[in-house]
Amino acid sequence: MIKAAALLLLTASPGSAGAWQAFEARCLMPFEAFGPPVVGDLAQRAQAGYETSYDLPEGGVLVVEAAPEDGHAACRVHHDRAQGEDAGFEAWMTGVTAIERYIETDASNAGLLELHSNLWAEPVIAVQAQWTATGGIYRVIETELEA
Repeated sequence: MIKAAALLLLTASPGSAGAWQAFEARCLMPFEAFGPPVVGDLAQRAQAGYETSYDLPEGGVLVVEAAPEDGHAACRVHHDRAQGEDAGFEAWMTGVTAIERYIETDASNAGLLELHSNLWAEPVIAVQAQWTATGGIYRVIETELEA
C-alpha cells in the first residue's frame, strides 16, 4: 500500500511532464521484457566507468548502469521534479500495487519509494523513485532476489 508520507508528496509539475513516460518506455518496459534500455535514438552525453548518460528530448538525463562483474544492470532517469511524484508515476504505482504485480518494500520512506516485482520476474526487478529539493530519479534495477 502507498504510505501516507508518499501521499503528501503528490503534485503535478510541468518540468517533469515527460520524465515518467521516458523512464517507462526507455527503462522500465525493456527491463520487464528482460531487454536492454532503449537509447538508439539518443545522443550520448558522457561515459564514466560503468555508466553511460544520454540527453532526453523531453528534458532530463537517462543513465544506463552496465553491470560490472559484481553488480547489477540498471537504468535511471534524472529529472527536475522537486519534491513529489508526477501523475504518471502515481497512476502506474496505484495500478501495479492494486493487482500485486509490484509490492512496496520496507526500504521505502518519505524520500524514496521502492517496489519489487511480485512473483512474475526472476530475478526480482526493483523500481525506485526518489525526490530531493532539486530534482528526482526514477530507477529500475536487476536484483539477486528470487521471486
